[in-house]
Amino acid sequence: MHKGGLVNISSLKLGEVQLLDSRITMLPNSVLEICGKFVLRYGTDILLQPGAKMIFGDNFSTNGKCVFNVAKRMSFGDNVLFSDNALIYDTDYHSIYDMKGKLLNPNKEVIVGDNVWFGNRVTILKGTKIVNNVVFGAGSVIVGDYLDENALYGGFPAKLLKKDIKWSYEFPIS
Repeated sequence: MHKGGLVNISSLKLGEVQLLDSRITMLPNSVLEICGKFVLRYGTDILLQPGAKMIFGDNFSTNGKCVFNVAKRMSFGDNVLFSDNALIYDTDYHSIYDMKGKLLNPNKEVIVGDNVWFGNRVTILKGTKIVNNVVFGAGSVIVGDYLDENALYGGFPAKLLKKDIKWSYEFPIS
């Protein structure tokens, strides 16, 4: 059993940090940096494995039941929003080797830029890099590099659907 910190909180408001029925588990030598307003809602779960690092920019928010499993490193820029039921992993949790003993599936960072909105039930896999000003549609499986700014992506795997878009936190009123 690891000796490490465990934060298991049903409700917390500390300055700009709010955990609402969510959990953060930090194992030995893991690092969590919160650089501004930070809200985890309703069943969101963050697990940092030993030696892992996770960085959140200003104005980070999840709606509910999101799962972040960090074995290496994840970073999120400013103004990042997750809808419900997102899965984010920088690891496969099990090793695959070739017949000579070479590791074939090492852990890889997840890097997300500024002003990114993830729709319901997205999955983000290890090695993903996302630039600024991007939207991912519901159910997208996100893996690889997403280099077009002001763009809408969606699908399995996520592909570019539309360029020259922007999004806002404001609720649309018809």
